Amino acid sequence: MFLLLRGCEALRLKRWLLSAIVIFIFSVTSISVIREIRKIVLFNERASLLKQKIAEIEAENEVLREKIRLAKSGFLLEKILREEFKMSRPGEVVIYFKEGGKENGTEVREKKR
Repeated sequence: MFLLLRGCEALRLKRWLLSAIVIFIFSVTSISVIREIRKIVLFNERASLLKQKIAEIEAENEVLREKIRLAKSGFLLEKILREEFKMSRPGEVVIYFKEGGKENGTEVREKKR
């Protein structure tokens, strides 16, 4: 085919084919690079969300550790008994104040002697 064409036309055809091949390779490479960049961005966003979730879970764990510590110390049990079951120690007088017919949780405790 190239033999039938004149020298100048054969050279132009070769340049055109070379240009087309280079453009094709560049296009395929660009598309691949763009896809990989998109994957990287998505992975970074996912990593950021996971880091945020880890921070939230660590904060929740700290609250639970504190509750466990309080439960082991007996303070939490006493607090529940006093607030929910309105219990008091022997010889202790508890006075509850009400606002508008509702308890507001304010209380004064005094010991009898």
